[in-house]
Amino acid sequence: MPATITEPFAYRQRTVALNDLPGQLRAMDEDGFVLVPGVLSPDEVQATRSALDRLQHFGLDGGQNERKLWHFKCVFNRERLWLNYGDRSGIIELAEKLMGEQCHLIGMSAWKTFPGGGNPRYIHIDKLWTSHMPESVWQDPLFSFPPHICTAHYYLQDQTLDLCPTYVIPGSHRSGRGPKSGEMTWNGRTPEP
Repeated sequence: MPATITEPFAYRQRTVALNDLPGQLRAMDEDGFVLVPGVLSPDEVQATRSALDRLQHFGLDGGQNERKLWHFKCVFNRERLWLNYGDRSGIIELAEKLMGEQCHLIGMSAWKTFPGGGNPRYIHIDKLWTSHMPESVWQDPLFSFPPHICTAHYYLQDQTLDLCPTYVIPGSHRSGRGPKSGEMTWNGRTPEP
């Protein structure tokens, strides 16, 4: 059952069309992420929500806990529907352009957060591939370091502020480092939904 939404939905970050690969690449370079609305049809959203409800915990999955958060790992091995999102048209082209045509899927998690659940927000990076260059190098607009790992999130309901699981600091991918203990901003910017 979806949580009650207490505010009207509105995108808070710039969006790029599914068929606008140059715009997607520009957003990745400038912001470190790209927000693509309408990737799934309403029928696909419903089918995916149903598939999520059918998932059963096993192995290394995170079980139901006091934080009301369920985490399922490698769901592409569990039902054919999930494979449809691994090479989704409009998304796979971006991944291949960023990481090369030999890029491959290494995992596929599904998360289910219930009302009142979720993780406390904290600043983190998924993977730091180099830590030996000063930030001034990363800030040079002529310098480009290709991503080696990317994550595609498919949200199955509108993410208003009271539901939003993902916050970003646009441009912080050019910091070249992970956050220091307790650090909550980068270059004066705070996390944005």
